[in-house]
Amino acid sequence: HFPLVARVQRKFGWLYGLTLESPHVLMFSKCTHSVGRDDAVIIPNLVVSDVGRSIWFYQQVLGAEIVFSVTAERVTTFDDAGLDDAVFGCVKMGDAELMLQSVASLNQELPEHFPLGSEPTRGGTIYMRGVDPRPIASRVPEGHLVDGPRVSWYGMMEMYVEDPDGHLLCIGIADGPPPEV
Repeated sequence: HFPLVARVQRKFGWLYGLTLESPHVLMFSKCTHSVGRDDAVIIPNLVVSDVGRSIWFYQQVLGAEIVFSVTAERVTTFDDAGLDDAVFGCVKMGDAELMLQSVASLNQELPEHFPLGSEPTRGGTIYMRGVDPRPIASRVPEGHLVDGPRVSWYGMMEMYVEDPDGHLLCIGIADGPPPEV
């Protein structure tokens, strides 16, 4: 743990004035994708109306782990202790990460794109490959199951669900022969 934190401090500390005790260094160390890797990583950052509620959904319904959450006062926690006041957070399933950020938080960074009072909008579908939807189906709240679980024509056991802000998630795992080429 500490060698990783030390690498984070060497890489980013000069820029942000971070110390080993800084919660931001710990946050960076939890998100190892930002340290010591030169390969590209895409991590979706969904705009949500309530970060705590969204993290609860991803954790309790989909089985994701909390990576961290951050309050408006920039207090960072690595468990569910700060979810009531969270404005930004990150969850993971295996090596896949998903960031969740409130409109109010984005308004501070990009006010012209995220005016206060605007609502999160749905666009596209996030595909979560490598997760069996069958055991998750019973945990999906009423009204959030869109389709499935079922085997698709291309051999994937899939289920579509809506998160609390209406983002469409497709959860799937190989469960049948692939299509013939």
